[in-house]
Amino acid sequence: MLECFLIWCYNRNLMDRKTLLAKEKIGKLLYKMSYPAIISMVVMAFYNLVDAIFIGKGVGILGIAAVAITFPLQMILFAVGQTVGMGSSSIISRALGEKNDNKANVTLGNAYLVAIVFGILATVIGLVFARPLLVLFGATPEILPFAYDYIAVMFAGSVLVTVSTAGAHIIRSEGASFTVMISMVLSIFINLGLDYLFIFVWGWGMKGAAFATILAHLFTFVYQLIFFASRHSLLTLSYKYLKPVKKILKEILTMGSSALVRHSSASLVMIVINNSLKFYGGNMAIAVYGIVGRLVGFAIMPIFGVVQGYHPIAGFNYGAKNYKRVKKATHLTIKVSVLMSIVGTVLILIFAKPLIGLFTHDVELVAKTYYALVILTVTLVFAGYQAVAPGYYRATGKALPAVIFAGLRQIILLIPLVLILPRFFGLNGVWYAFPIADILAAVIVYFVLKKELKSFGE
Repeated sequence: MLECFLIWCYNRNLMDRKTLLAKEKIGKLLYKMSYPAIISMVVMAFYNLVDAIFIGKGVGILGIAAVAITFPLQMILFAVGQTVGMGSSSIISRALGEKNDNKANVTLGNAYLVAIVFGILATVIGLVFARPLLVLFGATPEILPFAYDYIAVMFAGSVLVTVSTAGAHIIRSEGASFTVMISMVLSIFINLGLDYLFIFVWGWGMKGAAFATILAHLFTFVYQLIFFASRHSLLTLSYKYLKPVKKILKEILTMGSSALVRHSSASLVMIVINNSLKFYGGNMAIAVYGIVGRLVGFAIMPIFGVVQGYHPIAGFNYGAKNYKRVKKATHLTIKVSVLMSIVGTVLILIFAKPLIGLFTHDVELVAKTYYALVILTVTLVFAGYQAVAPGYYRATGKALPAVIFAGLRQIILLIPLVLILPRFFGLNGVWYAFPIADILAAVIVYFVLKKELKSFGE
């Protein structure tokens, strides 16, 4: 029964995806490529909210704070998978555009090889250094036991996180966004069901939440293997393609470095933020950011879905030297992303207090979270514009600009602001740093990307 359902999912919209990427009207194509990714991102954001709500209700304020502390380490795990997935998907989408199927298949095999090796390394390093890393990331003595229970399980399942994350990006690169959506939606609902069972029924607390996540990644990985083994994938996963090819490995890591910078910079920012919050506001401030981060993520997740849909369009047509389609897709993606960021901001501000109340009934925590949330969301309108730049450069094979723009807001702008402003404004300085970084990053991206797109002509 499950096999029949999976085959139905794979068969949906089985029009020649190469023709679709090359000939379909950009508006319709962006919609077809993006809506599965948007649904996936929205469901993922919904999961992040519910997961944090479960932890808040089942464990308490220290559990929410522990999630905020462990988030940078989780981001590192995802960064490894994203590095391999985005790097290889850039190569694969361009190779398919060039009609070089062998290169695409070799890249697929090498991507899985790297993801497995990196996952094993993450497990070993993470389990050995988990406690000192958590302290470095801002864990207080009260938060540390909760944070360790969670992250130790996550590190134990690192391989499943890296391979499933990489696999999702690779499948999108061949235009099969619907397949990724189905796998993500199913795995997230499995995750939530196991969350409830492990936390509330079996009383496993933080460990239960982590076990639920790892088992969901196992399901996703198996689902992806079935897809690649079927006749409905444009790619072929075979033992003969698992042989390491130095040139391909180098290109995967080079092109994926922007994703590594983006997620690693997020982890670096979290170290700075959590330690600033610990110094200026203590456990309460860390818990505030744990809730705010989930709500802001819910608002901007659909934007990343649009950018993910845009990626194979830009990559394929750039590889096919159809630059006018690349330019048109980029302009449309920017417009849609900005519109989505506006809608997300309005919805979050309207429903802020009821949403915060889902996490906790602590009056002080609710009030402080609302105050911080308003400050951090007023400039979310710029998030849509910022997200397109690294996606464009990654899709077109320009690694260095992709790396720079991936780290622009987080490393170049936000970290210095978080270090400087609290000296003058205390805890408020941490919150003020976010909108200022958003505005500055958007201005820089506007002028650079405008000049870049002019090179394609009218």
